Amino acid sequence: MRQLVLQDAGFDVLTATDIDQALEVFTSNNVELVVSDHLLDHGTGAELARRIKRLKADVPFILLSGLVDRPEEAECVDAFVNKVEGRETLIKVIKDLLARRTG
Repeated sequence: MRQLVLQDAGFDVLTATDIDQALEVFTSNNVELVVSDHLLDHGTGAELARRIKRLKADVPFILLSGLVDRPEEAECVDAFVNKVEGRETLIKVIKDLLARRTG
């Protein structure tokens, strides 16, 4: 569902179902920003963020979660969006982070 929302907003979207696949997609493509759920198969979005930031620290990382507050272990993410905030908030955060990156 998020994939369609982001595509409808004009973004090119690559998907992965777990951390290993996400890292493979990330290293095999020119990824400008990462959006990840916090709860993943075989790990967490916070763990994925740490691993991505080690590879390429300047790529913005957005963590999505059903949790109200940012998880303590998610210190390296650039933004935290609660799923309840909705797609408009997610799209705004993406656009803001991409604008900052391109300066």
